[in-house]
Amino acid sequence: MDKQTWQFINSFAPWFSALGTISAVIASLYLATKTRRLHIKVTASLNTLVQTGMPSRDYVTISAVNLGAREVTITGIGWSLPFKRTKLFQIPGAPEYSSKLPVRLRDGESANFYVSAKPGLGDENWIPSVKDYLGTAHGLKVHFLRAQVHTSVGKTFYARPDRHIRNLLTGKETDQ
Repeated sequence: MDKQTWQFINSFAPWFSALGTISAVIASLYLATKTRRLHIKVTASLNTLVQTGMPSRDYVTISAVNLGAREVTITGIGWSLPFKRTKLFQIPGAPEYSSKLPVRLRDGESANFYVSAKPGLGDENWIPSVKDYLGTAHGLKVHFLRAQVHTSVGKTFYARPDRHIRNLLTGKETDQ
């Protein structure tokens, strides 16, 4: 190769150096801010509690697991529809099983909140109150319903209820 070819090739060196520097800065900023973000996995499912000597009871369970490195405080739970301004704030039932609000979660810790899905043993029925919130055509709106977990820093995490909860609200699932 002649001298001109080498000069042409070497003219790209400052560009590659600048590109490498910018990439390193972006990567370091991403890694630095990643540890400051909240990351909570939320699930909403229907579960049956079975105890010896007691009849089984169905509970709607909202679970939150802290998957981030930052400690988070959960201040409330609830339900929402994306096209409706009002939200339903849920008071956890079953105080002997539910996590107490507010609850602090470190990395990997979880909180579970139970609400009686069907009446029994002094529990109220959760289904009519949610159906009232959904209003008319609740069968269609159930597909847009989301469980919410609220944090102390104002961030809310959402989860779609599982198939069993959606079936309960639309009347497709009955007592067995």
